[in-house]
Amino acid sequence: MLRFILMMICSFVLACSKNEPSEKSKWVKVNSTNIGTSYAHIATIHKDGNKAKISNLIDFKTPVTVAGDTFLSMISQWEYDCQEKLERMLYFVYYSENMGKGHVVYLDSHLGNKWESVSSDMDSNILFKIACSKQ
Repeated sequence: MLRFILMMICSFVLACSKNEPSEKSKWVKVNSTNIGTSYAHIATIHKDGNKAKISNLIDFKTPVTVAGDTFLSMISQWEYDCQEKLERMLYFVYYSENMGKGHVVYLDSHLGNKWESVSSDMDSNILFKIACSKQ
């Protein structure tokens, strides 16, 4: 039941944020590899003191299968401690189609995950800089 409630909340929040009419509601390309393209959703940035949250979309070039679930895109929300250079994933949602469209294939909430050093991969560093530089 909790999983269903979380899925409905995440779907609603993500659907609302994707339907904003402003120019700021668009996904901004962060990085592209042979696996897919990563985007940041600038309108989702929320800062509170030294902490910042941002949504990330990974759009895969070919279908990905994890534990029997096949998907073409993933939207996640990250929280950063801008002063300590720490990160944690709050949740992620797998979608059946590209660019966060189609039906929800799987979702997981990582609320309360332990903080870790910002990953050395390019996407994490760019998302950290974008989220933490917002005024």
